[in-house]
Amino acid sequence: MNFLFLVILVILSCCFVSSNDEVCINGACPVQNGFAPTRVFHSNSVLKLVGTGIRRKNLVFIDVDVYAIGFYISDKKINDLKKNSKVSLSQGINKALGGYADEVQAGIVLKFLRNVETKKIVDAIGDSLSMKQSNKEYLNELENFKLYLTNLVGKSGAKLGDEIEFVFKQKNNDEFGISVNKSKIQWLKNSQLRINLIEIYSDNEKCVSLDLVKSLVSTIKTL
Repeated sequence: MNFLFLVILVILSCCFVSSNDEVCINGACPVQNGFAPTRVFHSNSVLKLVGTGIRRKNLVFIDVDVYAIGFYISDKKINDLKKNSKVSLSQGINKALGGYADEVQAGIVLKFLRNVETKKIVDAIGDSLSMKQSNKEYLNELENFKLYLTNLVGKSGAKLGDEIEFVFKQKNNDEFGISVNKSKIQWLKNSQLRINLIEIYSDNEKCVSLDLVKSLVSTIKTL
């Protein structure tokens, strides 16, 4: 019985594990995980791709690709980021995002490589943002974040090719937005939540994709 289960699992993995070659946007293929070198975000802000990675989930014996991640930053913020090269990557990115009135300074794009239930998406991202010591304001804003994300993704969940955007702009250094498939942005204001959100895609210990961290470090050194 165990052997039969293993055979079925291997067959399913062959059917559903995605190849980076199959995920292409605007002609950008596999080395960029399907993300174009530049991307237009809301309010016509053009940002540069500075890192890509894959979020994987372990299913017993195999890792399956869940979504690709593209990390975009504006030219001004790239220059500020290089000035903060002596601090950790996530700290440097968070420091770089203040100081200019860019409409959008940074964007993190999640492009799904398989169908995922809404609850699993929201719970996974929400758990990553949870803190052992949180004040009431943070907890309330985290619940708002999860509610917005739930409503934007919809009851059916994310499908193959769907995209979630997290966008960051300077407004008291704490404002960020959520958008799904270019929907209207839902804005939230909490500096700690913004910091934590950036950390789960850039911090060496907290990041959901080490491939992304390595890509960010490698790219930023050459900018």
